[in-house]
Amino acid sequence: MDGRDPRTGPHGAHAALPVLPRDGRYAGEDGSGRVRVELDSAARDVVVVLEDGWRSAVGGAGLPGAVLQAFSAATVARLTAWATGPARAHPPPRRVAIRATAGSRSRAWHELSEFRRRLTTLHAATESVGSPGRKVIVTVAAGRLAGVEIDPAWQRIATARELEHHIGHALRGALALIATLPERTLDGYPALRALLADTPFAPDSTEAPR
Repeated sequence: MDGRDPRTGPHGAHAALPVLPRDGRYAGEDGSGRVRVELDSAARDVVVVLEDGWRSAVGGAGLPGAVLQAFSAATVARLTAWATGPARAHPPPRRVAIRATAGSRSRAWHELSEFRRRLTTLHAATESVGSPGRKVIVTVAAGRLAGVEIDPAWQRIATARELEHHIGHALRGALALIATLPERTLDGYPALRALLADTPFAPDSTEAPR
């Protein structure tokens, strides 16, 4: 054995991992093909498209389920593109910075157990995000989208463009909530945060998909 980290290449770079193009768009549809959701590479921007005939195809009561189905399909398309896309080598952790924080490793170790408990609690919590006027509400549970609710009285009179706007707004808010979960969990754990900051995929990294 030459002592080389098996995760790194001959020049010290970490093993190549797939990356998504910054301008990538990934779409999914519901079973009727009338409801479409598009995601960007960072899973932050969402576009909802209701094609002509969606009301007769999915019905008013079926729209929330159709949105979730289309969103799931878009997520699968995004993850598939990531898994099969081109790879890029990542630099090794900043070892100088890690040595500088060696004195706080003991504190980070003690914080880790509490961090795990807090992560479990936050991950299991159910939260909701609403569009303006809470005409559309998206529920987040276990770190993922769990449900979509649309005000039925408003839905009956809303145009397709209004529905697209409000559903997209609520979905973007839900994704933002999911994206902040690691940061919210790390609040109050400075030693652990400092140690994790020296890893290739810190909580604010956009290299690895959620």
